[in-house]
Amino acid sequence: MEPASGEVQLVVPSVAVLSLFAGSQKIVWVGTDMQGVWQLSPSREKFNAYLSENINPLSRGAVRAFAESDDGLLWVGTKGSGIFTYQAKDHPGKLTLTEHFDAASGLLSNSVYTIVRGSGNELWIGTDGQGINYYDKSRHRFFALQAGGNPARQINISSVYSILPDGDNVLWVGTSGYGMYRLVVNKSTTPYSIQSFKQYIFEEGNPSSLSNNIVYSIIRDNKDHLWIATRGGGLNRFDLRNGRFQAFRYISGNRKTISSDDILSLHKDRQGFLWVGTSLGLNKLTGFTNSQPDFIHFTEKEGISNNTIHGILEDSKGNLWVSTNRGISKLVKEAGKYRIVSYYKKDGLQDNEFSDGAFYKSGTSGLFYFGGIKGFNVFNPLEIVHSTYMPSLLLDAFYIDNEQHNLSEYQENGKLLLSYKNKSFSFRFVPLDYLSSSKCEIAYMLEGFQKEWIQLGTSNAIVFSNLPPGDYTLKVRCSNADKLWNDDSYSLKIRILPPWYASGTAFAAYAVLFLLLLFAAQRFVRYQMSVKNNIRMKELEKQKTEEVHQAKLRFFTNIAHEFSNSLTLIYGPCEQLLRAHSTDNLIRKYIHIIKSNSERMQSLIQQLIEFRKAETGHLKLSVEPVDVQELIRFEADNFLDMFEQKRIETDFHFSSEKMICQTDRDSLGKITFNLISNAVKYTPEGERFEISAKQEGDRFILRFTNTGIGIDPAYQQSIFDRFEVLNRFETQLSKGIQTRNGIGLALCKSLAEVLGGTIHIESDGSTFTTFLVSIPSLRE
Repeated sequence: MEPASGEVQLVVPSVAVLSLFAGSQKIVWVGTDMQGVWQLSPSREKFNAYLSENINPLSRGAVRAFAESDDGLLWVGTKGSGIFTYQAKDHPGKLTLTEHFDAASGLLSNSVYTIVRGSGNELWIGTDGQGINYYDKSRHRFFALQAGGNPARQINISSVYSILPDGDNVLWVGTSGYGMYRLVVNKSTTPYSIQSFKQYIFEEGNPSSLSNNIVYSIIRDNKDHLWIATRGGGLNRFDLRNGRFQAFRYISGNRKTISSDDILSLHKDRQGFLWVGTSLGLNKLTGFTNSQPDFIHFTEKEGISNNTIHGILEDSKGNLWVSTNRGISKLVKEAGKYRIVSYYKKDGLQDNEFSDGAFYKSGTSGLFYFGGIKGFNVFNPLEIVHSTYMPSLLLDAFYIDNEQHNLSEYQENGKLLLSYKNKSFSFRFVPLDYLSSSKCEIAYMLEGFQKEWIQLGTSNAIVFSNLPPGDYTLKVRCSNADKLWNDDSYSLKIRILPPWYASGTAFAAYAVLFLLLLFAAQRFVRYQMSVKNNIRMKELEKQKTEEVHQAKLRFFTNIAHEFSNSLTLIYGPCEQLLRAHSTDNLIRKYIHIIKSNSERMQSLIQQLIEFRKAETGHLKLSVEPVDVQELIRFEADNFLDMFEQKRIETDFHFSSEKMICQTDRDSLGKITFNLISNAVKYTPEGERFEISAKQEGDRFILRFTNTGIGIDPAYQQSIFDRFEVLNRFETQLSKGIQTRNGIGLALCKSLAEVLGGTIHIESDGSTFTTFLVSIPSLRE
């Protein structure tokens, strides 16, 4: 904006200027009278643009091809308007239109897709027409490559998008719809003619054929291989030695494969890496694993301005420049990574959309040419310098649950305090760049939650949702328009307060509660151990008692056998003495006493033996039909005299006249005998004794009830106890006394269990006692 010496330059016409301020980025802010504030800034256009409407008013076609002839002319091919040539005027980059060629000049079509210098003075030209053009510099005219001899009736070349000269007389030609050709050209004729050719096309089921018949680019890999770009068939590698193709295609879910099968451009960089431009991003071939290629991808996610890659060029510093459907992106390699800077129409580009194949690097000047839908750009890539201005970062807005708030209202000692109830919170930041703020990018990292920087691109909103309670530090940084990152970052400490049940006080209470529970658990475990020990001790005591019981039982049984033999010897002489002294009453009295006590002792011994058999399971049952009513009356007849002596009223109740039970008669008889004997023995004079029997299904219920006396409930539990019975029996033998209940009741319980039944007592403790016997009908 500096005027020449002695000149006055009018910058703001017809406006009264009241104040001036020189700000950052070389901007001058102008305060006016009634016209607001004006911003005066340097020109931001970095690229020379040649628009179609300025080149030729009749030209409206997109630029599709570039080439330079050896005389320094720039040849520009268009889609629909033929070819334009330019001559540098004062210095490189300033072009002057010299000539225009179209179909009237000899072109096969006005839609020109490729222009390539040959080994001689010729320029090879591929168009949308039938065949191939070449321009003969010595004759200053266009020719069509002729088909000589038999090939004329076979070859069909049309829509040529790519031409690769190979030596003096070989051309590799890529077409749209006709595959790829290898042409051997005879240059001894005028026009040149095709000496021989071979066509390579897609063959269904043949994995070694070309993968698609639409070929947009052909470049050399090495002396033995070519790289071929196809639309829809992926990347092809052609082996010149055997004529076989190897296709590399996109595989869903495999990040190492090419990003798309729709390939538009190819470039091999100075380090030998292949770069592939597709309609879904830029790909770099980094190597092979098990004969399969490994690609890394650059898409809009990584910072490329657009995923459709039309052209790829490399400058002298190794930076890549790619034209897209939305501007030009520059890939700058730094520390093993790529920094991506993008340029758009407002930076001086012909338009944001560029064309397939329209990219060229001058071999003499190093200038870059990119063609698009409204013309082309020419620039020196080394003169596109990066801005040194680094914008500061401004917090523009703060939101809680999508509602805007004042950040300071939620800060305490510089720390942002939020409740766990806040489902989300967000920030909006603005880079303070008055010229290119839309190009500045933002990155953030939430320390305590993230370990790496999150790139937002040109978006300026940072959103967090459902963060767990805790302490965090938000760090935010931005880049300038050329993607140089600011080392200084915005920092904000954040605390998400926990709910009451997750607070420090709550955790202290939890700790105390845990200690109490631990103490209680310890006490409980110790109690359990004590209970287990007590149970174990009782089991041991029970086991010991059982051993003592069995020992006593064995001892009494053995002694009983000896006593039984001795009592038999006493009983026999008593019988003889009674017969011999039948008239002597005194002698008979004492003999009867001896006989009575012998019989009583024999009865006790017999009960003990039977009790032992029942206990050890040696009691043999003889199952037979037994008339229960008849058996009860038979056993009761033995006690009729005793009932009469004690004036005990007896009563019998039977549910039917005939009750037949399959059981052991002897065992059931002993149960009945002992229970009647017990009743006779303990029923007071003048009371009642009742026996009842009934059948319920296959079981028989016998009830023996006496009145006038009961059994204490505390005593009922032990009346059948075999240990107590044996102890009482032991006492009875040792002291010569008769206890209230002897071994007979224990024998009844054992016999009832052997018969598969039960016996138990019902008594109120004072007025009545009932022995209830339940036995089943057994199988024979």
